[in-house]
Amino acid sequence: MAGFVELFVLFLGIIDPLLSLGVFVRLTRDFSEAERRKTALLAVLVAAVPLIVVIFAGQAVLDVLSIRIENFKVAGGLLLGILGVKMALGQNLLSDGGGNKGVRSGMAVATLIGTPLLTGPAAITTAIIASADPAYGQMLTAFAAVLVLLVSLVLLLLSKRVLAVIGRTALEVSSTILGLVTVAWGIQFIRAGLGF
Repeated sequence: MAGFVELFVLFLGIIDPLLSLGVFVRLTRDFSEAERRKTALLAVLVAAVPLIVVIFAGQAVLDVLSIRIENFKVAGGLLLGILGVKMALGQNLLSDGGGNKGVRSGMAVATLIGTPLLTGPAAITTAIIASADPAYGQMLTAFAAVLVLLVSLVLLLLSKRVLAVIGRTALEVSSTILGLVTVAWGIQFIRAGLGF
């Protein structure tokens, strides 16, 4: 049970559904309610497929590429550390600027939210490392990751209401806290990869 809670909190920090919620509201502001629901479902599906694949096939990919899991832990730890620092400092992955003006269709928004926001390099790295760890294994890792994606789906489906209730300040505070947790996990991965 403790291992599941650890993984759930870790994936919650890395996937950061609250960040995706803010971006989702911004990108779907001109969508109808039906389009918004469909886009939310597609986004989580886009996020789930690569995440589940790497959980069950990630070790095989590492073997084919002759990459030792210890080296991958160090690389993943560095990536998590960078992501965590960005989250803690309030640096969004997507800005409010003109970079998203071309995003119009539901599929384009779903792809953008699904990856790299929900399932990005840090989530994929974590999934491979956790599923290869005997303390967690593939099934526990998959269960924790899927549960976080389901939480993400609920938040996206209720995005306007959630944002109205908690406000943007609460989103920023929660992202900062999850960023610190992510940095701590990054350090832990590096230590494990280096053997101390």
